[in-house]
Amino acid sequence: MAAGLGFKTFTTGEVLSAGDTNGYLMQGVLVFATAAARDAAITSPQEGQACYLKSTDAVMTYSGSAWVAVGGSTQASSAAAVATAQSTTSTSYTDLSTVGPSVTLTTGTKALIIFAASCQTGGANIGRTKMAVAISGATTVAAADANAIDLYFGVVATIQTRVGMAYLVTGLTAGSNTFTAKYSGEQSGVSITFANRQISVIDMGS
Repeated sequence: MAAGLGFKTFTTGEVLSAGDTNGYLMQGVLVFATAAARDAAITSPQEGQACYLKSTDAVMTYSGSAWVAVGGSTQASSAAAVATAQSTTSTSYTDLSTVGPSVTLTTGTKALIIFAASCQTGGANIGRTKMAVAISGATTVAAADANAIDLYFGVVATIQTRVGMAYLVTGLTAGSNTFTAKYSGEQSGVSITFANRQISVIDMGS
């Protein structure tokens, strides 16, 4: 699609060229089913260009480097949950039997990640339970301790507690990003359990 030319006052009897029509008269809010459909149609977006995505009910503008959601009620978000209690003995971040929870969202370069779970270690088990979020899709970021729920159980007893956290992730590649919860312990062979796992992600634009 042609680059927008801004605003022009036409005079009576002036003949409109193809460039005038494409550059001045075609600057409405374009409607697309998905971000993929938009990207296929607008291969060279111009700064300030606007569109509406039916898939996310979001009005978006092009910042000059990425499509970003306009603030307010159109701010894109997504959430998911897994209720089943499942365990791992892994000392590196891994999936449980039911992967996630996981959400996929079209974002700008920033997103707010909110996640929570009920964590348990018990009996003769003393150690740490950790839950973090990995990002895939347009952006690849591994789950890491720096942005993790990290609980230490220092008594020999069955203990369960519910915790959550939120953090702003920056430096994303704008586009379709998938956010997946991952789990880890500290001591090899020690089983840790997670239940009622939840994740929510809110696009914060660029």
